[in-house]
Amino acid sequence: MLNPQFSPGVINCFNSAEEFVETWNGTLVYPQIDIKTGFTDPVDLQYFNSQVSVMDKSWDAFGKVCLKHETGQYLPYVGTTATVRDLVAIAEYFDGKGCDINYYGLSYGTTIGNYLINSKLSVPSTPTHFSLHPFSVPQPRWQDHLGWHGGPRHSRF
Repeated sequence: MLNPQFSPGVINCFNSAEEFVETWNGTLVYPQIDIKTGFTDPVDLQYFNSQVSVMDKSWDAFGKVCLKHETGQYLPYVGTTATVRDLVAIAEYFDGKGCDINYYGLSYGTTIGNYLINSKLSVPSTPTHFSLHPFSVPQPRWQDHLGWHGGPRHSRF
């Protein structure tokens, strides 16, 4: 169970399934778009492109709904940007302001790595060296993946 002192719990923008449907009805989200051809069918592609302005309006409405919800006050602390901000803050707490960060990310971790690169590049005096590997061979355990990529230096895991 989450300690309410450290976590607000689940961030949910809707109080009911009806509110969800009301916000997303008639968009790519609800009912979900079902494209199985990889956008090779011109009809699917035309439909998808026609939804850009609809989705822009829906995302705007979604943001307003979320901010009004009781958990809206926590939104600045949720998401990829907040995760990277926390990662940098933790590293700087232990290693000092502007420290180098050694980061290894898989799957969604490559997105975090991309955000991390952008945050480090915003401080020009910070030396930065990055290597991202967005595609990898699936491994049954994270230790196996580190061994596959890193060799013996990661055997301590």
